[in-house]
Amino acid sequence: MGKLYVDAAFLLAFLIYAAHAPTAAYGDVREELDSFLQAQGTNWLPLKQFDVLVRTDEIREPAIVAGFTRTTYERLIFDWDANRFVYAKTSVKESLGDRPYKQSIETGFIVKEGKFRTFDTPERHLPPREVQDFRVVFDNHTVPDFRVLLFMKLGWGSTRTWTEDMANLIDVYPRTATDVSAIAQEGENVVLQAFFDNDSGFRWSFSKDSLMPVEVQWRRRSPQNTETTILGRDEIVWESHKGIFLPEKVVGEYLDRQGRLPPDDLIKQVEQIDGENRAEKIRAFLKENFMDVMVQRDQRFHWVSVNQPLTESVFDFSMIDQADEFRKLLDPNEAGASGLSDKSE
Repeated sequence: MGKLYVDAAFLLAFLIYAAHAPTAAYGDVREELDSFLQAQGTNWLPLKQFDVLVRTDEIREPAIVAGFTRTTYERLIFDWDANRFVYAKTSVKESLGDRPYKQSIETGFIVKEGKFRTFDTPERHLPPREVQDFRVVFDNHTVPDFRVLLFMKLGWGSTRTWTEDMANLIDVYPRTATDVSAIAQEGENVVLQAFFDNDSGFRWSFSKDSLMPVEVQWRRRSPQNTETTILGRDEIVWESHKGIFLPEKVVGEYLDRQGRLPPDDLIKQVEQIDGENRAEKIRAFLKENFMDVMVQRDQRFHWVSVNQPLTESVFDFSMIDQADEFRKLLDPNEAGASGLSDKSE
């Protein structure tokens, strides 16, 4: 993957935008949105091999429901040409409140040559197993797909991550929008908005220089369009690696729906609801006993390598048997990412 190919890909994306970018008087807003989204797909085409370590910090302040802090490290080492993939994750969640608890998770996998092995704690050293579609392994581990950060939660990890379907979503999904509008031009950024039949939507602020989204808002509006709730918001800082724009930092917040009562109590009370119009009564009960709490989220990326030869030993299935070696993949100092050890950086 040479520099000429990467630069040509970005040039193509820029020409697409230039060809469709509307004037203030005569422009078609939907075409303008299409041009930015086509640029997203074009940006990712040259990415064939990469190694990235990601740190994510989340905090929910105590309110009616308990608060928590969670720190997660994830390592993605992907070789698309050879269909070889390594994913490792560790996450520690601690409560903020009267009921202290601490939850730790370690997981991961290695996929190559039509087989895979998983890493879990407590350690289960199962032999390599065959897999027809390696993306099933991705789904089971909710591997984040940062190509779709412009749709917020889809980029954090969902089903069908790192598939052609997910990549095509960038182009296809916004075409189903029933309401597309231009909000403003803020300096070097273009602000566009799209809503769908279910009254949810997104507002994007795209950079006219990089063509990438620098702010994303996930929104929901009332059926009468009298008020709008921001479900989540991300600000994204991008860095260029040989013409490919890759996320460096994502900082934002999102609403997390939580019950006012412990889950077991909620279930018992719902089961006790009976009589006429039971469905309506349940909806009213859930509306009264659930609340949306804002969670702050700070995500940092360290790109170990991009389109460079990857270390062969990391794809060896025996890594799964060497728990300490597998855990080193998530050590910022081992990855040359000491800055990730301090989230204030």
